[in-house]
Amino acid sequence: MPSYAWLVPATYVDSGTNAYERQHQERVIKHLKKKAQALGFDLIAQPILQECVS
Repeated sequence: MPSYAWLVPATYVDSGTNAYERQHQERVIKHLKKKAQALGFDLIAQPILQECVS
């Protein structure tokens, strides 16, 4: 029996590099939080400081 994906054509939408990098970073952070919690730690997000270059 053919799969549903073969029966209904879908259009591919490329979200771009920025979207991929954002999703990857979210997955990494989620994994790190889970790992830290398993070890008894809590991760706290800190703001990223931007350097001023003159």
